[in-house]
Amino acid sequence: HKWLVEIDPLLYCGMDAVVCYDAYWNQLKMLQDRGLYWVADHDHKLLTPLMAMQAKGFRIDELARADVQMELEQALTIADQELQSVIAPVVTKHLKDFDKPHLFQIERSCGCCGGGKLQRDYCQVCSGLPSDVKPTREMALAAGFKSLKAYRASFMPCRTCGGSGKVVKRLPFNSDSPDQVADVLYRGLRIRARRFKGQETIKAAQLDGIRDKHPIVAKVVDISKLRADYDTVTRLSAGVDGLLHCVFDPWGTASGRVAGKEGLVECGTNPMNLPLAGRRFVVPRDGYIFLYPDMAQIEARGTAVLSKDKKLIEAFTVPINWPGHPKHGMIDSHTRVVQLMKDRVTITRDQSKRLTYAAIFGGQAKQLAVELNAEAFRKGEGAKALKTEDVQYMLDTFFGVFSRLKAWHLSLSDEVL
Repeated sequence: HKWLVEIDPLLYCGMDAVVCYDAYWNQLKMLQDRGLYWVADHDHKLLTPLMAMQAKGFRIDELARADVQMELEQALTIADQELQSVIAPVVTKHLKDFDKPHLFQIERSCGCCGGGKLQRDYCQVCSGLPSDVKPTREMALAAGFKSLKAYRASFMPCRTCGGSGKVVKRLPFNSDSPDQVADVLYRGLRIRARRFKGQETIKAAQLDGIRDKHPIVAKVVDISKLRADYDTVTRLSAGVDGLLHCVFDPWGTASGRVAGKEGLVECGTNPMNLPLAGRRFVVPRDGYIFLYPDMAQIEARGTAVLSKDKKLIEAFTVPINWPGHPKHGMIDSHTRVVQLMKDRVTITRDQSKRLTYAAIFGGQAKQLAVELNAEAFRKGEGAKALKTEDVQYMLDTFFGVFSRLKAWHLSLSDEVL
């Protein structure tokens, strides 16, 4: 949806927006007046199975959940240690440029001399006398001094703090701290600040697009996602019946989408954003199985049918003629798109997915280049970085082959307007 421009928002957002409680009846009337009530009715039908899921609950294998939690905790510890080590030199070098340097280090009284003026100028610990021993006149005489004062005056200044009484303590880096992350990335690494709704942000979703700018960015994004998975798994504990009972709230989000919240009676959390490891402990009841309803590129398939583009329909029905390629003789629309580009640019199959959907929804070359490069970097694929002109060529080639698609875009815009 983020690619759409100049589209009637009431039509497009109707299915999500009509469940906003305050605007409910006004929007229903507007939809009804314009013959679009079916948009609202979709969401109403969805609530019925959601309510049934809420009442039935999800079965949790607690032993498996505890194992996953421990694995994620260990992975988080290792990732945090690696992050601390690579960020330390950046903090040391650029601390003076940070907006909030006090978050990275603070001054404390010296633990050796205690910080007092007399103690720091004449530190008995640095002079070889234990801190828990109080100098006496007898000790002074035994050391060859006529008085206790002369004995103490012989002590050297504290070597730990250099006689200042203060030491600088470096604080650990917290990847959950927006201020610390922003200082390291934007003031330390001098990366152009990412923004969300006009404000500087360090949200993982925004940083993921620039993870190829520096290895530290990728590490910050990865540890953020790892911590989110850990927090989710930690909260997904079952109730006394061995089930997780969440609450589906039709008015729980500002956008009007259905929200999943913690159950009213039993412990637990929302069912959204379940990490992949959750598949090990969210299990079906005895005698049942889970189905994974992959819609198989349904948006591209739907577009092929609606636009009546013969070439796009062919991509989903005719095997690929690419001798020597692993997908030769198979039906794979994404590889077909890769094949179209091979004379000019090299892209991966995963990049071709993003290209296809960006083209379908009106994506522009400049931003798409950022997305495609980020995808290749994220997957660790050594594809050559794509420039804006390369991506523009890719879009032009795509629409040159699937020519009916562009005409369908225009006709659809005219119809909606």
